Formats: sequence, C-alpha cells, structure tokens
Amino acid sequence: MAAGALLLLLLGCDPSAPRGDPRLLHVIGGPGHGPGHFSTPRGASIAGDTLFVVDRSGRIQVLDLDGRLLRTVRILDEEARTGHPIGILAAPDGGLVLCDTHKSAVRFFDKDLKVAFVLGAEGKEPGDFTYPQRAAWDADGNLYVTEYGDGPSNRVQVFDQEHRFLRQFGGYGFEDGKFTRPMGIDVSGDEVFVSDASNRIIVYRTDGTFLREFGSEGGGVGEMKYPYGLCVVGDYVYVAEYGNHRVSRFHKDGRAGGCFGRLGWDVGEFQQPWDVTADDRGRLFVCDTGNHRVVRFDPNEVAWFRGGD
Repeated sequence: MAAGALLLLLLGCDPSAPRGDPRLLHVIGGPGHGPGHFSTPRGASIAGDTLFVVDRSGRIQVLDLDGRLLRTVRILDEEARTGHPIGILAAPDGGLVLCDTHKSAVRFFDKDLKVAFVLGAEGKEPGDFTYPQRAAWDADGNLYVTEYGDGPSNRVQVFDQEHRFLRQFGGYGFEDGKFTRPMGIDVSGDEVFVSDASNRIIVYRTDGTFLREFGSEGGGVGEMKYPYGLCVVGDYVYVAEYGNHRVSRFHKDGRAGGCFGRLGWDVGEFQQPWDVTADDRGRLFVCDTGNHRVVRFDPNEVAWFRGGD
C-alpha cells in the first residue's frame, strides 16, 4: 500500500472514496485575514440569500450565497483573546445568534448586527452556560442550545422567544439520551437531532424525550469520527465529520446514506470540517475549517460513496 493511502486510512478516510467532480463544487474564501477570506471558519448559518460565517479572526463575515462579501462584524478583541465563538445561527428578523463559547453566553444581534441581548452567564444552573456550542430554532421560534462542560453541563437548553428558560435535557454519559460533548443541532418537525463527539447522532422529541440514536466510531459508511456540525434537509441528516474529513449523510431513521469527500486540499476534499448548513434550495455549505474556506455543493448532484453497495 502506498504511504499516502496508508496515511488516509490511519486518519479514518477511505482513499478510494471519490472527491467529486470539481465543477459541481463552489469554493468561497480561502486562507487569510482580509475581506472574504477566513482563518479557521467553524460556524456558518444561512437566512434567505445571506450567509453568516464566524472564524478565529474574531469577526463575523456576511456574504451572499456566491461568496461575495457584504459586510464584516468585528468581535471585540478582548473577548476574542479569551477564546473564539463556535456556533452561529441566522435569525428570522435578519439578525443572528452567536454562541460565544468561551464567554459562557449566547449573544443576540439585531438586524443591524448590533448586540441586542446577552443570554446567560457562567454556571450550571438553568439559563447559564459553560461552553455553549451551537443553536437551532424550532417551528415555534424556541431556541435550542447545545453546551458541554462538567457533568450536567453536557446538555441542551431550550428558551422561548422572550429568552425565558423552558427546559433542558441530556446530561453526561454514554447511555441513551446522554452526551459526552454535544455539538451540532437541528430541529425538524417535532424531532431534535444532536451530534455528539462520542460518534453518535442522538434524536429527541422537542419536549426532550429520547427517541433513538445512530452511528458508531469508525471510517466506514455509516460510521463517524468526531461529528461536529449537522443539518437536516428533507429526509436526510448531513454531518460534518471533523475526524474523517468528510460529510456523511443519514436517513432520519439512522440508515446510512453514504459519505462525500476525503482528506485533502483540492476541490472536493476537506480538512477537519466543523460545520454544515443549507440554503432554501437544499445546497450544502461546509466549513472546510482546516482549508480555511467554505465549500458549496448540491447533494443531489454529487456522487455519494456507499462502500461495497
């Protein structure tokens, strides 16, 4: 076996998996601190025809869906030095929600992208946070926030439109309905999908009732290694796998639907992706974090690797 192929296998990525036709993928950004470039992008969200991306440069960039920069919002340097936000969520009113991870808070920005409200403080009580990760809306406008920390801080908290605490679920553990490090989250109908660093997708009802889980550790189809971001589009759950350097998809019931991408730097390859989101057309936007870019593609146009099928 060639050394390069052996390295890919050791990293949990099948070297035989196709990287896809480069003509079907659109690259946004690239390494750098200038306008329209990224430094380790780790969170992305879309509202209408607007893409929000947060990276480690201490800023939020607002772009159109082809990657043209519209504006930049600078996060205060003092806050950026303590650690960098990980999760971002577009709001229906044109604003956004930022999981200010290392400040143990969730910040709400208005449509002018000014901070309008700060939710939470460091702590383990309901309404407080340790390290908030990502957020999602349900159909009623309630906000679901994942966080991790010590023991009970590995949870999902739910807030209403007035930022009032409603409920929480999860807790630390490997058993059904528990987390070791909850990361990505999305709500589809009355189901909540959460990616956990224990290489599982855990599904709940919106009231917090555990329903099912799927996934296991590995590099094969239907397996995962450090699933970070996820989004639900139609009947599929799309997962950005930090450890396998790819995007995997599953049917909502947990059946494997294939994987796309492999470790690399060319178009159609990924390096440590942190997040994935979708626009109204169902196109996916992947934070290709290690390559300092965002990659857009239509999941119906690319070939999904299905192993021996």
